[in-house]
Formats: sequence, C-alpha cells, structure tokens
Amino acid sequence: HSACVVSEHKLLIFGGCNAKKEFNDLFVLDTYKNSFSWTSVECYPSPFPVKRWRHAACVCDETVYIFGGIEGPLDPEDLIGNYRNNIISFSGQESECYTAVYNQYQEDCESPMARADTA
Repeated sequence: HSACVVSEHKLLIFGGCNAKKEFNDLFVLDTYKNSFSWTSVECYPSPFPVKRWRHAACVCDETVYIFGGIEGPLDPEDLIGNYRNNIISFSGQESECYTAVYNQYQEDCESPMARADTA
C-alpha cells in the first residue's frame, strides 16, 4: 500500500496486499479534532479497476501520483509481466470522492522501466 498526506488533516491510503488478496481500495484518515476516523472513499469512475501493490506514491498540489508496482493476480509464481511503469492519480477536495485517472498521461520522453518496491 501507499500512504500520503494530502492536506493538513488527511492521510490517504491506496492499494496494497496481504497474504491472500490484493487491494484497490482507497481510505482517508481524518485527523481533524483528533477523531482519527477512517473513511472508505469512492472513486470516479467507480469501481476503480486497478489493484496495485509494491508501488511508489507522492503528493503534488493535493493530487496523489502512484508509479510502478505490481498489478494483477496475487501469485508469487506469476509476477513476471505484472510490473508496471504507468501512472495513476487521485485528486479531490472532499473526503467522500476522489477522481481517479489511469493510463491517461501522455509522455514526451521514455518512461522509467517497470518496477516495484520503490520509495
């Protein structure tokens, strides 16, 4: 999974996996007033199709950018070909809904090679 601070009081968590399942869910931890409450966040378009883990994430102007990682079924014997070098982004001002963009970025130069376990 990735965790990014998206505003003064909000931490966004995306994706990840456990021993049995991969995830494409999006959660926001709202620390305002020390409530520390988790909210499952809807994405538009919904449902968001990409399940990704072992990716890198950063925030720029309250937009979260996800790069690299692994997509597809969680099968340790079948990871070749599932490494990605595309970008996903999430943006939104509200905790209830984020706009997800997948494979919509135009590149003017060669992308980094597909990879996982990046920082």
